[in-house]
Amino acid sequence: MRRRSWWPALRAAIRDLSTGYFALVMTTGIVARATSLDGASRLSGFLLRTGIVACVLERAGARPQRPLWASTGVKDPAYDDTRYVTGLVAPSVINTMPEATLNAVADHGDIPADSIHGTYEQSQAVLDDLAALGIGYDDVVQTLEDQGVTAFDASWDHLGQRLATALGTPGR
Repeated sequence: MRRRSWWPALRAAIRDLSTGYFALVMTTGIVARATSLDGASRLSGFLLRTGIVACVLERAGARPQRPLWASTGVKDPAYDDTRYVTGLVAPSVINTMPEATLNAVADHGDIPADSIHGTYEQSQAVLDDLAALGIGYDDVVQTLEDQGVTAFDASWDHLGQRLATALGTPGR
């Protein structure tokens, strides 16, 4: 494992904070080592909840990752045309959207400061209700991922064909 320049500072900070537990923070996330699984779980959760890891990394020069909501246009005309923008607001989140959605948000969107935090219980209840109906979260996510990859591949191919035509070169 190649260690980053911030590794020693982070390692020392975590040792100081963990009262005997030790957590390794790598680019892929947290792997906690402790005298018990429960202790490791508590430590990792504490570090994530309190933002200690992010603070140490930021002070050492790391740039934070930011969640990205991609292509948040509404497909169902029964829904409000700003639904997937106003309903997905949180600090440090990036939201890309089609031009029609951008125009709708500019025209009549009511943007809250944060529409995500504090909704865990409600969201979990919806997932539980769907599971009770036989709709599996993992299946839905896999289907959406497959459809998204297919759509992006088609869009990429179309762009390549348009560029080839504009440049007067044979298509891909």
